[in-house]
Amino acid sequence: ITVLALKIVGNSKNESSNPSASPPTIPDKKHQMTRSQSITYTITSISGKSVSEYQTPQSRALAWVIDDDPMQVNPTDSLTLIQRYILMVMYYSMRGEDWASNNGFGGGDDVCAWYGVNCTAEGDVTSLDWGYNNMVGVLPPEVGSLTDLRYFHFGGNQIGGTLPESLGECTYLTSLEGGNNLLEGPIPLPFQKLVNLKTVNLSNNKLTGSLPTDIISLPLLTELSLQSNNLVGAPLSSLETVCIATNIVSLDLSSNQFTGTITPMMGCMKQLT
Repeated sequence: ITVLALKIVGNSKNESSNPSASPPTIPDKKHQMTRSQSITYTITSISGKSVSEYQTPQSRALAWVIDDDPMQVNPTDSLTLIQRYILMVMYYSMRGEDWASNNGFGGGDDVCAWYGVNCTAEGDVTSLDWGYNNMVGVLPPEVGSLTDLRYFHFGGNQIGGTLPESLGECTYLTSLEGGNNLLEGPIPLPFQKLVNLKTVNLSNNKLTGSLPTDIISLPLLTELSLQSNNLVGAPLSSLETVCIATNIVSLDLSSNQFTGTITPMMGCMKQLT
């Protein structure tokens, strides 16, 4: 036994003194993660601590993706993973089990086959068409991570709370239809980044605050409907604002609490009908 022990020590000494000996390989930390840990890591980068809070839409969607999604997405397929997670967050945030139509949600099909969801050939979500679908709840901030979204229609539901500022990250958005809901609070300033917006309908809500002039003067905007809210200020008193908004064809700001005068230079809006 003593001889064997000395031999082992001797071999160890020889190996450590060999300058050409390769150091032990340390596996990359990411590759040491389990599937559950890897998915949680990716989702946390989107939703933060809400994924660990009890029974939030985010924690419920995370649990679904990890345990209950029949597709059992590979964590390396980040597009599929993130889109399935975000759409399930929206499902849980707006009582998806009570929607008039919720085909596909919670099942194993690709999200492009889920109700109201349209995608590119590559699988990027570009359209959510959920008008008049008995949705009750709030829009979660995760919607802003659907950065290829072009069309978002959720009008005619009972969606309350504020418009997520994160929608300003959907810079390809061309149409935002959210009229006839219970939305409140101000129109988020980041909406000024939505330079591809052509139509906005947020009428018949409970929006407050002033109308950001940068919204009116978005370069491609042709239709803006904000009637029947609680907006204040004097959005059309500025010559600069009115004469930048040259592409607007339809503008409805009625039934708000606007004050001030309308500039006589409304003629700058040559397309207005």
